[in-house]
Amino acid sequence: MACALRVSNLSKQFGSGRNLIRALDSVSFEVKEGEVFGLLGPNGAGKSTLISVICGLELADSGEANVLGMDVVRQRRSVQQAINIVSGFSEVLTDMSVTELLRYYGMLYSIPLQEQRIRDVIECVGLAEYAGVRASLLSSGLRQRLFIAKGLLNAPRLILLDEPTVGLDVASAIQVRTLIKRLRADGVTVILTTHYMREAEELCDRIALINEGKIVALGTVRELTARVKRRKVVEIQTTDALDLRERISRIPGVETCWYAGGILRAEVGEYRSIRAIAKALLEEDIKLDSIRIAEPSLEDVFIALANRSLDGGSG
Repeated sequence: MACALRVSNLSKQFGSGRNLIRALDSVSFEVKEGEVFGLLGPNGAGKSTLISVICGLELADSGEANVLGMDVVRQRRSVQQAINIVSGFSEVLTDMSVTELLRYYGMLYSIPLQEQRIRDVIECVGLAEYAGVRASLLSSGLRQRLFIAKGLLNAPRLILLDEPTVGLDVASAIQVRTLIKRLRADGVTVILTTHYMREAEELCDRIALINEGKIVALGTVRELTARVKRRKVVEIQTTDALDLRERISRIPGVETCWYAGGILRAEVGEYRSIRAIAKALLEEDIKLDSIRIAEPSLEDVFIALANRSLDGGSG
C-alpha cells in the first residue's frame, strides 16, 4: 500500500529559556493511503502543531513532511490543493444557504464543474433536504456535516478531521462517524484527532499516541492494548464510587484507580487484588449497580500514557 503521509524527524519549539516549549520532538511516522489514522494525546501534546506543519500552515524547525509524494514546504500550494481540513471547533457566521456557502468556497478553491460537485458533496453528507436552508440555522450536527461537505469540495485524497464530533449529540456523532467510514471506503486517507477513545477504537486502522511532542506508541488498537494486557480492569458502577476510590487505591496490586463517566475503574496486575476489591465492597456495604472485569481498552492505554506507566519508547 502506498504512503499518503511520511513524517521524518519533525521538531518544532516555541519560546526560549525557561519559556521554551518543545511542541514537536523528532516526530516520525507514516500513514498509508486509504487508512483512517488516529492521532491521540492529551491537551498540549503537540497534535495541533503537527497538523499545522502537515498542512503547510507552520514551518518546522527541522525534519521533513511529505504528503502524497510532495514536500509540504517546497510544494506547499500543490499539497494544499490535494488535502483539506475540518475542525470540530468551526463556526458558521453567515446568512448564506448551504448551497450558497459551498458555492462561495467552491470559487475560492477554483473547483471545476462546481455546481455538480456541490450537489455531489451535499448528497454525500446527507444534506440534500437542507440545501436551501441558511447555514446559521442548522443544528450542530448538521453544521458539522456541512463542514465535512466543505472539506470534500476539492475531492481531497487526504483529509484531516480535528475533533469532528466534539460537542455533538449521540445521533449526530454516529452520523459523522458513518461519514468517516464512507470516506475510507472511497479510498480517502483520513487523519483523525479525537478525545473520544471509543470513537478511535471504532474508526482507526492505526493510532499514534503523542505526548510532550513525542510519539510514544504507534500501532493498531489490538497492538496498543496488548501493551497493558497483563493487567485487568475492574469496572464498578455505583453512586458511591468517589468515596470508594480512595480505599481501593490503597489496595496492594491496584496500579491505577480513576472515576469517569459514572464508573470507577481499577487497574490491577494480579488476581489477588480483584479478591481484595471484592472484599472491600462487602465491608463498605456499597450499593452496586454493576461490576465486571474488563480487558484493557484504548482508554486504559491512554490513562497509562498520562501516568507515564506505559512501557517502552516510541512505536
